Formats: sequence, C-alpha cells, structure tokens
Amino acid sequence: MLLAAENLSDDELLSFARFICEEQAKTASSDGRGERELRIKWCDEQLGSGTSDKEGVATGPLDLDECLGRWAGKMKSYGIIKEEVKERSFVIHSRHMVEPEEVREVNWWLSVSSEYFKLVDLIERAGGNVESSK
Repeated sequence: MLLAAENLSDDELLSFARFICEEQAKTASSDGRGERELRIKWCDEQLGSGTSDKEGVATGPLDLDECLGRWAGKMKSYGIIKEEVKERSFVIHSRHMVEPEEVREVNWWLSVSSEYFKLVDLIERAGGNVESSK
C-alpha cells in the first residue's frame, strides 16, 4: 500500500479513491462500506452456438489501463486491484428452437480488499473531498 501511495501521482490516487467511492455508493444499499471486499462485475458476454462472430470474442484479462486509466494498471501491479475471469456453460431448451442451444457465459470481475479502504480514507483526508472533485 505504501509503494502505491509513493509511486502514483496525486491525480492517480484521487482517481482510485473516486472509483472506490463511486462503486461503494452503487452497492451501499446492500453491501455497505464495511464489507471484506468490494466486488465489481465489470462486464459479461454470452456466446451461443448460434452466434456467428467472425472475429471472435476476447476472453482474456481486462486491459485496466484502457478500461479505467493508468492508475488501475498500477494498482493491479501492487495487488490492490485484483481481477478474475469466470466462465460457465449451460444449455437452453425452448419449444421455439429445433435443437437446444449451448451458451457460454464469461464474466469479468474486479475486486478490492477492504484493507485498502483505509488508503481511500487517507487519500480523502490528504486531498480533500474525493466526491466533490468528480
């Protein structure tokens, strides 16, 4: 945590804190800020046997620099942001279909352990109100 605080710029730290606050606000009604970790379903993709995509669909890890900014890639390198890709397959049976369709679902998740919420608090205290700098 100290390495991240030392090596990220003030703007990058503020972007991280802003992101965490926004995501916590989205889940505040059910999860609250006191949870063990913040889990974010970043995106999902369903691919059916009837899907015809010539280029295919990327199922590798997210490019956090592109998705969120350079700060996210740096936070990942320090182990503060973790990502996970989950995949499952299931079959859909419908009377409107001649044959059942096999569907592959891929979900990309980001998580931040609650121990790093203290870093967000420190950034808020050092940099002013994170929520007002949106």
